[in-house]
Amino acid sequence: MKNSGFSLVEFLIYTVLFSFLAVLFFGVASRAQFKFITTTSAQENLLRQVLAIDLLRRDLMSASFVSSDWDVQQNAVFKKMTLTSKNRPQSVCVCWFIAARGLMRAQGEYDFTKHEWINRTSCIVCQSINSIKFILQKSLIKEFRAEEEFLDERKDCVGVWVIYKDAGSGQEKRFFVKFRNRVVEVEA
Repeated sequence: MKNSGFSLVEFLIYTVLFSFLAVLFFGVASRAQFKFITTTSAQENLLRQVLAIDLLRRDLMSASFVSSDWDVQQNAVFKKMTLTSKNRPQSVCVCWFIAARGLMRAQGEYDFTKHEWINRTSCIVCQSINSIKFILQKSLIKEFRAEEEFLDERKDCVGVWVIYKDAGSGQEKRFFVKFRNRVVEVEA
């Protein structure tokens, strides 16, 4: 008599073989998924850091040339010119600083003589930057009249060095921003 179907031994062999292949497949798939997730989070952190540095660079390009409009020693506050919704120039004080959560940006009114904020709003910009420092680059400006007569001499800022530390790698990075205030005050 001929047996049709599978015996119990064949069934157990196929079950063990299928289980072994399933464990192997899911092990490889979970490692690939973990690598994909960590790569994605690293890319997101890098993108956040690049956007934060771009926003900082943009703020610094619009910063004031006058060194009295800077408070780098106390709070890293500077004045910058912006346009209102009606295209009128206005002066706004901006501050970049490190808090417990990461790199923060504050904006509002600042008293440069008392070194304190009058009114400000702040927000977190990037969590992966844990240290930042600003160094003003100054140059001597001499003003002459048409007859080559010496009129005035002052030190104006031409740019700023930004030095920051990445929390992930611990590397110190630096870049220079030349002031290019594009908003020009027009006298009425």
